[in-house]
Amino acid sequence: MLTSEHAKAAGTYLLNGTVVSLQVLESFSDFIPVPFVKLAVTAASQAIQVAQTIETNRDNIVGLTDRVYAIMLVVVLPLKGKNEKDIPPELKANLARLSKDLFTITDQLKDVKAKTDPKHVSGVFHSIFNSAKTSGIIQDCTDRLNWAVSDFQVESRIDDAIRLSQVASDVHDVRGDVKDVNSNVTHVGDDVKDVKRAVQEMADSVQKLSIIPSLSSSSVFPPKPEIFYGRDDLVNEIVRRIISVVSARFGILGSGGMGKTALALAVAAHPDVIKHFGVDRRHWARCDEATSPGLLVEIAARTLGLDDPSNDRIQDVMTFLLRDTHPRLLVLDNFETPWDIEGRQSDVEDVLCTLAAVPHLTILITMRGTLPGSTRIRWTKPELFPLVALSPNAAQQLWFEVCDEASDDHDEALDDLLAELDYVPLAVTLMAKVGRDCMEGPKELLSRWKSEGTDIMDEPGADRRSSVNMSIEFSLKSKHLKNNPDALNLLSVISALPGGVRTELFPVLIPSIKSAAKAEASLLEASLLYSTRDKKLRVLSPIRSYMAHHHPLTPTLWDPISTFYSDVVCTDSIGRDTPAYNKARAALLNDEINIESVLTRALRQDRTRSSIMAVLRLSEMATYTSPDLLNTAIGLARELPNARNLLAQLLESLGYFEYAQCQYDKALTTLAEAVTEHEFVGNDLHTAKSLLCVADIYRVQTREQEAQQTIERARTIFERLEDRLQIARCTWRLAEIDFAHCQWAPARAAYERARGEFRVLDGGAMEAAVCLQCIADIDMMEERYDAARPALEEARRELVSLECPTEAAACLRSLGSLYLAQDMCDEARELFKQAKGEYETLRHPSGIARSLVGIGEANLRQNKIEEGQPEVEEAKRMFQRLGIPSMVKWCDRLLGCIQPGGEAPTG
Repeated sequence: MLTSEHAKAAGTYLLNGTVVSLQVLESFSDFIPVPFVKLAVTAASQAIQVAQTIETNRDNIVGLTDRVYAIMLVVVLPLKGKNEKDIPPELKANLARLSKDLFTITDQLKDVKAKTDPKHVSGVFHSIFNSAKTSGIIQDCTDRLNWAVSDFQVESRIDDAIRLSQVASDVHDVRGDVKDVNSNVTHVGDDVKDVKRAVQEMADSVQKLSIIPSLSSSSVFPPKPEIFYGRDDLVNEIVRRIISVVSARFGILGSGGMGKTALALAVAAHPDVIKHFGVDRRHWARCDEATSPGLLVEIAARTLGLDDPSNDRIQDVMTFLLRDTHPRLLVLDNFETPWDIEGRQSDVEDVLCTLAAVPHLTILITMRGTLPGSTRIRWTKPELFPLVALSPNAAQQLWFEVCDEASDDHDEALDDLLAELDYVPLAVTLMAKVGRDCMEGPKELLSRWKSEGTDIMDEPGADRRSSVNMSIEFSLKSKHLKNNPDALNLLSVISALPGGVRTELFPVLIPSIKSAAKAEASLLEASLLYSTRDKKLRVLSPIRSYMAHHHPLTPTLWDPISTFYSDVVCTDSIGRDTPAYNKARAALLNDEINIESVLTRALRQDRTRSSIMAVLRLSEMATYTSPDLLNTAIGLARELPNARNLLAQLLESLGYFEYAQCQYDKALTTLAEAVTEHEFVGNDLHTAKSLLCVADIYRVQTREQEAQQTIERARTIFERLEDRLQIARCTWRLAEIDFAHCQWAPARAAYERARGEFRVLDGGAMEAAVCLQCIADIDMMEERYDAARPALEEARRELVSLECPTEAAACLRSLGSLYLAQDMCDEARELFKQAKGEYETLRHPSGIARSLVGIGEANLRQNKIEEGQPEVEEAKRMFQRLGIPSMVKWCDRLLGCIQPGGEAPTG
């Protein structure tokens, strides 16, 4: 067993051996005509010589010197035999920076030496204090070294070189020349020849490492991933095209984490592909390790089973491929790594073209960005579209598989969580693992995602195949962004706008970026950006989250965005229903998602009355406003002095939203507070409007007496204000109560009276059309179908022209009910489906459920039980969640008809 003295001697022996080894490297560097090589080796030698004299923190010192030496091996030895013209300018600059950092590290180690010199340190306390302080300095040296070497992108090779450097650290194990560490410390100089020989062996090994950093590329084809959802149709399409075209050339493209590798594996494992090519004539090459054209050739050779090295590896590859004419499949996975090598693209293109010249070789590549542009390669047409995210259903299947849960175990928050992740396969997989390992549900994970972003999914030791952050970082380091400094700023801006951006808005949104078109092209090349069908540039959610946490907007970038979107919604001076107002509203509706995102950020940062007012204007103009945004604004309004009028209007808007979302109890509470605040500030008009919404909720809850009393209370206020439009609306609502009690005659009279009033009033056109729909509904109840149909069609035309989508969808649903009442089930079903689609666009849960029950009833009437029963059951669950008992009872009646002898109810 080694004593502490043995350990100390071993460390000293390591340092002495390393210095000798560096002397060998210095001799190599004399013959390398590359600037800064000699300087870098000299700086490393000085650093290790100073380290040799430090008596404290030996483990950290040994680790640091190990790393310095390994870096020299990996960086310097591959340059042997090179001429200066062969060295890219970037490498020269990196060597200069490395030399500078090594000299700085030497100075820091000298400082450590001075602080720990026994001549200047007295007492136990000072010794402990200095030891702790010097540990920090040594760690700074290590961090500086790691930062300096990151430019070379040789981390994995350095780790391998450190393992090989045990030849120098334990020479007695390699040669058997040292039997006892203590007895051999004094004989380091005598063993120089052995060390030199050992170092030469290590140099040979590292030389190979610089060419082949790992042996992960082999002739063994990887298996298809066990968890794979949502791509079956695409797999079949690619398989069909691969086997139907001789020597096909295809590229599976897409951003990081989209599942390109998994898709390629699934294609290669398809039975038709195996039948066509044969099991042993499919070859898989991992190109993420191909950091040079030579390494790309070496990986291809090993993929083909050509493990014996030679002086002409490309000739080995071609000889093997041309030895017969049997069809072969070569998959080049992560081809962006070699293709993006700075200054070597033409050499990589030569390799690819050489492979493509084999007439019976099918090539399938996966890569980020666009296909390698080459006039010498004919990619098979039509090219595959870039890979998009999973469907919501496939993302759910993936989630449950990873979580190992039954598909009925999730709560509603899962839908929101998956949507937040943009259904990106890697993000869904990693988030599901977090939930499984931390035993957290979708609701908790959604909350963490909003605060932590992509950091929630990071694990120690992960690579870009299993880390969202590392995958994004890899794309950010691509040559496309290095060559265009504006690209990162543009990505930050578009990431802050989740709804996407049209290029025509660039001049007003990003005036500081002068070359936006070039930046856009760079981001598209790196697959960090994509174009939607409506010509917007958009960023996937995981990338948006990463940029928000790691590259947030600067004030220079943020201020134009905030100003632009605030101007869109702040229309205080614009009158309603004017051309200017309608233009502003149209712009807002086309960009609601971005406006909400910008206002959320403004509330968080500015906390001013103007930002709160912008939220209120948004709620008045938009079809949907986030309750989180409204609640944030309400919270800030409560803190502002003299803001009760603003608070009352925000509460009213939130109450309207909760009513539209069928959150009736919450809406009643919110509107009650709004009424109180409006009464306090003396705003009679908004008091009465809030009361009308309360009455509407009472009617839905079949609380007709309370509804009638509330309407009469509101009507009294409107009569005092002489507001004829609102008085007509009260008349209309009273007619609704008669309709609910099946009192057709008084209901018809009230609707006709209200319609007449609306038609002569400014702003009453929508209600006039709705009254016509209600009159048609009465005709339908009285089986006057010939009168009901044209009235409903006229009402829908009016509502569509007035841009009233919710009311227009209700008209469509009434038409479906009309056809259903006449047993015209096919026509009814199509109308209900169309209505359901419109309600889904509007995010209107009650309308969706009512349309769904209509579809189910149409199917049940035609004895399509397998289709109709699930639809009615789903509608029933929705009505239960929404708290609409009358519709729950209707669903129960429909489901009861499924029993033998049952007959579908009508009405």
